Amino acid sequence: MVQFARTVIDHGADLVLGHGPHVPRALELYQNKLIAYSLGNFLGYRTLSTVGPLGVSLILQTRLNTQGDFVSGRIIPVALDPNGVPYLDDYFQSVVLLRSYTQRDFPHTPLEIDDMGYVWRKE
Repeated sequence: MVQFARTVIDHGADLVLGHGPHVPRALELYQNKLIAYSLGNFLGYRTLSTVGPLGVSLILQTRLNTQGDFVSGRIIPVALDPNGVPYLDDYFQSVVLLRSYTQRDFPHTPLEIDDMGYVWRKE
């Protein structure tokens, strides 16, 4: 997955929004381009499990410059109720998860994620 995402950046993509494991995954800044490895499930009306990380999701806002480089972003935390319907998550579970996964999986990425979900490049 990492190799694929980096390869599409190497071939001209400005932003990679991944999905697949049904749970949020790390963010990475690669060649000044943002890679979101998975945004999780956003809606699964009575079809998907919402237990644990399967019930945590997000809306990712990003700002890119004219060259397509990452400038800033924000994780808007969302959770899924037992029926799989999204609602804004006042507990910021996806922010905590993404910050933890990003630090664990890409400890040298220059991304910073604060408690409110704002994402920026460390100087």
